[in-house]
Amino acid sequence: MGQSNSSETGTATVATTSTATVTSRHSSSGDDALSSIPTLKRKKSLQHVKQKLTRSELRALYNTFQHLKTTSPDHGDFIEAKRFLEQLHLPSTLEPAGILLFKSFSRLGAYPNCDLISAPIHLSWNSFLTAFAVLTGKLDDPKQDAAIFETAFFDSLAILPRPGTTSSTTAVTTTVEVTTTEETLEAPPLPNELPSKSSTQGFTLADLGIQFDDDDAGLDSDTQATTPEDTLKILRNDLKELFILALWIVHAEHADQRSTTPDIDCIRQLADSLTNTIYDMDNHLTATTATDDDDDDNDSASCISHHAFCTWKSRNAPYLFKTIQSFIYTRFAMTTTRPGTEDGTDDHDDTSSLRTIDLVLSQDVAPLPIDTDILDTNNCALLTWCLPPIYLTSKQWERLYSGDEDGFSMNRFEKHVFKYPGPTLLVMKIQVTHDNNQGGRKIETPQDITLAALISEPWKQGRNFWGSDQTFLMELQPRFELFRSTGRNEQYVYCQQQAGIAFGGTTTHPPPRKMGPGAMDGCVLFLDNTLQAGRYYQEMYPVAPTLEKSQQHHASFDYGFDVCHLEIFGLGAEKLMIAQKKAWAFESQDAARRAGVQIRQQDGQVDKEILKMAGIIQDDHHHYEGKQQRDQR
Repeated sequence: MGQSNSSETGTATVATTSTATVTSRHSSSGDDALSSIPTLKRKKSLQHVKQKLTRSELRALYNTFQHLKTTSPDHGDFIEAKRFLEQLHLPSTLEPAGILLFKSFSRLGAYPNCDLISAPIHLSWNSFLTAFAVLTGKLDDPKQDAAIFETAFFDSLAILPRPGTTSSTTAVTTTVEVTTTEETLEAPPLPNELPSKSSTQGFTLADLGIQFDDDDAGLDSDTQATTPEDTLKILRNDLKELFILALWIVHAEHADQRSTTPDIDCIRQLADSLTNTIYDMDNHLTATTATDDDDDDNDSASCISHHAFCTWKSRNAPYLFKTIQSFIYTRFAMTTTRPGTEDGTDDHDDTSSLRTIDLVLSQDVAPLPIDTDILDTNNCALLTWCLPPIYLTSKQWERLYSGDEDGFSMNRFEKHVFKYPGPTLLVMKIQVTHDNNQGGRKIETPQDITLAALISEPWKQGRNFWGSDQTFLMELQPRFELFRSTGRNEQYVYCQQQAGIAFGGTTTHPPPRKMGPGAMDGCVLFLDNTLQAGRYYQEMYPVAPTLEKSQQHHASFDYGFDVCHLEIFGLGAEKLMIAQKKAWAFESQDAARRAGVQIRQQDGQVDKEILKMAGIIQDDHHHYEGKQQRDQR
């Protein structure tokens, strides 16, 4: 994996004298490095790609290609790896992620004629255009729920078999053979080939069976063997680098707004945690352990299956790659001239210098809480990955309630949160103090956990559960996991003055009329009416669970906790805050009108005189005399 600055990417010498299957003679024009008579499937694919892009997008992409291209007498115009990485303009610490993107572009440029055994191709104009359309989701069809990007991106980064081992897919016997001459291509070392112990000097790309074939259409898909998706795997370290890139984009956006710099150590720590979670889940799902050779580095040689990754992603982070897609779009379709430094070079570690254009599209910017004692940038990134886009339209979340500032009580909570006519996000940092599964034993080393809940409906009070299947719980720290609706129960949210707040009922009967100890024991999360203590609970086999069971907690748990911080954020636009204030003002005026007579003068004489004349009240003198007469009797 490259360690130098992207502008100083090393070269990989590819010496190949091999046989390659081709459908026709080599095209000397080099445009797209295709054969002169491409397959019908490839022609239709290119037409489909261009139809999915607007004229302005095609023009911008063409200008970018002309700016980045290198002209070769053998291969025509194409984009080299070095120029590609320069265009990404990532810090040097993120160069491995940039190399992965180049690898993906090189493979998906031949779409739909690409799979695990397909060789990377030169990024000619048509190949560059095709890969861009796939990686930005332009070919996805929301009406048919067809996400080409999801599978294609993983496939393009899937590992190749070890040299000397038999692949599950076999190459098709060639019918026409040509011999290519030895050539040197500038390319970064591809980061997802498994190393072999038999050589101390490593392998060239040719040794690993990878070469830049002239025919980017490859073999016809009707005759080409394919690899089942369930058997595909990605290197654990490669997945971590993608997490780092996705997190860095959010950090860079927030750093620009806060005039700070991204915390790469914090980013790497979370990326490690997420990758390890999926890796452990993969082993649990397959009921096997890693079988890497003892001499291999476990962090770089261990793999994660396509099935395990998709299982984790679909539940916890369905919008994980949206920021990366948006990043690719802005880097190639929204380019502007980037001025260099005085010495003619760019500082890749200077965040301010790389902000010559937006990192992501405006709709994909991660929301930034205006005031918070809990949510950091990592938490905001996780929320962006899991919350539906409808809840991310507002880019600055208003804090409606803070226990530290507004007071820990149901009255104060109601005053600040109720009558907000939109979705809200409850976030709290708790400290686990007791393990109720062990008789309420006090935990010697309390554990801090950050929990959150999406409440899709306005808050209300009553003796019944309410909410919709859009409501869910999530654990943000120390692990990241969502607890979504099961569809088997509708006990989503409970809020009652004497009881407190509860989420995720697991029974079929309503809450008891008389609230007492243990009244809300069947809920996944419960806060008592002081909002300072509660219970976090999972039963292995509940009768009627409202929310999904944890995949990361492999056993039941029952924790008692103290609340360190509690906050509620409004996820709507500023007009919802205005509507809330108007609703409270109207209720106050209505309560005052119903409580008594409005006094029109400061001393109240006008209204009192009218009431006296009407015989409704007596003056103070008559009231005093009447009282004395009653006392004398």
